[in-house]
Amino acid sequence: MQSLRDKLLKAGAVSKKEARKAKTEARKRRKKGRQAEADAAEAERKRREAFEARQAEEAEAARAREAERQAEREARELDARLQQLTEQHALPTFKGQDGVFYFVAPDLHIQRFHSRFDVLEELARGKLGVASAPWDDHRSFRLVRRDGLERLATLAPQRILFWNAPGSPPDRPAYGATGPQQSAE
Repeated sequence: MQSLRDKLLKAGAVSKKEARKAKTEARKRRKKGRQAEADAAEAERKRREAFEARQAEEAEAARAREAERQAEREARELDARLQQLTEQHALPTFKGQDGVFYFVAPDLHIQRFHSRFDVLEELARGKLGVASAPWDDHRSFRLVRRDGLERLATLAPQRILFWNAPGSPPDRPAYGATGPQQSAE
C-alpha cells in the first residue's frame, strides 16, 4: 500500500523537493511533539514532587502542633492533680503563733511562718512538710501531711520546699534547707 505522499509524487502533483521538505517538517513536528511531551512530563513530575514535599511539611507541622497541644494538656492535667493533691492533704491555717518556722524558697529567699509548737514539732519529725502551691509559681505554700508529700515527691519533687523525709539524717533534711526554729521572743 502506498502512502499519500507516494501517490502525489507519482501523479506529479508535488515535486521531489517539496516532498522532502514536507517529510522533514513532519519529522520536526513529531520531534517537537515528543520534546513537548517530555517537557510536560518533567514539569508534571516536578509539580508532583513539590506537592508531596509540601504535604509532608504540612503533616510534620500538624504533628508538631498536636504534640505541643498534648504536652500543654498534660501539663495542665499535672497542675490540676498537684493542686488537688496539695489541697487534699494540706492542713488548715492556725491562728496560734507559738513559734516561727524558717525555710528557703526556690528563689533563695528565706520564708517564714508562725505556728503552734505542735505543728512545728510535726514538721521536725517529718509528719508534715511545706509544699509550694502549683497555681502560684512557688510564691505561696501549704503545710502538707506526709502521705501527700510522698505522692508529691513522685509527681513533682520540685514542689516540696521542706520535708524531713523518713530515713534522712536529722541535721540534713531530704528537702528544704532548715528545720523549725523557735522565736527568741
